[in-house]
Amino acid sequence: MLEDDRTLTLEAANTAVVASLAKSKELGVLSVVAVYDEGGTLKALATMDGARYTGVFFAMDKAWTAARRQAATQDLADANAMAPETSWHSFLKQPRLH
Repeated sequence: MLEDDRTLTLEAANTAVVASLAKSKELGVLSVVAVYDEGGTLKALATMDGARYTGVFFAMDKAWTAARRQAATQDLADANAMAPETSWHSFLKQPRLH
């Protein structure tokens, strides 16, 4: 284990970025990829040429939330889909989506 019980290494974060960018290229979409460790430390960030500037902040917030909650983004979306509309609107308006 790493300091503070963080388990995500820089090498693993960079591997995730490379795989994500390859998938984006395959799909023909411009992406921003952010990877955080469990403690909320940004480990890697990559922005494809031509990707929207606003995507940087969205990707960072989305990745930070998933890392801190230790849940996939889809799992968080699914959980909120079952909640009343006012609940998930409130959730999405929170700083950093946490």
